[in-house]
Amino acid sequence: MFDRKNITIGSLITAAVLLAVAHISLEQKAQAETVVVNDFQAVTARSNKGGDSLFILNNRTGMVALFRPDTSSKGLQLQVKDIRPMSELLAGTPAPATPRNR
Repeated sequence: MFDRKNITIGSLITAAVLLAVAHISLEQKAQAETVVVNDFQAVTARSNKGGDSLFILNNRTGMVALFRPDTSSKGLQLQVKDIRPMSELLAGTPAPATPRNR
């Protein structure tokens, strides 16, 4: 009744169920990497539009620049998406329709 074949199938089904439950129960957590050099701080983070974003903060002036990869070009090219004062970001001021370049 319990031959090697049935035990193997039962073990594989149990392992598959355990892996499925572990995959469903694990939630994705936000991850970011930060590098600080003199007056500049660089942070990478996942974008809500998918992909990664690079934020560079100038601690002296309080300005933040947002860069995203340009997927339309070959190779790695970053495109400036927005440059704003950190005080606007913390105050929750909405982003302008077009990025401000200073």
